[in-house]
Amino acid sequence: MKVRDAWAKEYAGEQVAVKVELKKSRFLVDKTIGTKTFVFNAADVYDIDFTNEEMEAGGTETVGADETADNVRGTSKYYVKWGFTRLGNISTGKYIDKGNSDKIAI
Repeated sequence: MKVRDAWAKEYAGEQVAVKVELKKSRFLVDKTIGTKTFVFNAADVYDIDFTNEEMEAGGTETVGADETADNVRGTSKYYVKWGFTRLGNISTGKYIDKGNSDKIAI
């Protein structure tokens, strides 16, 4: 996941905490696989790489895990619910919810 920061120069010297919540799209209620917060120095782009094993407890499901033929109705789709907080003297520390990424099929 790449996150662009249009205001990075204005917040030079501060840090950004980006929180991601990996979700599995389901018919009635989406399932949380796990969450993780990444902290970066202010920059134009933040590259966020993570594996299912790195996610903090939020679910027990493994992304891409084999499922029995009885409960598979097509390809599984996943997305990330995310937001950020700026950390530093200039910032208020308020969490900004950026919503959901596009869904991808695995």
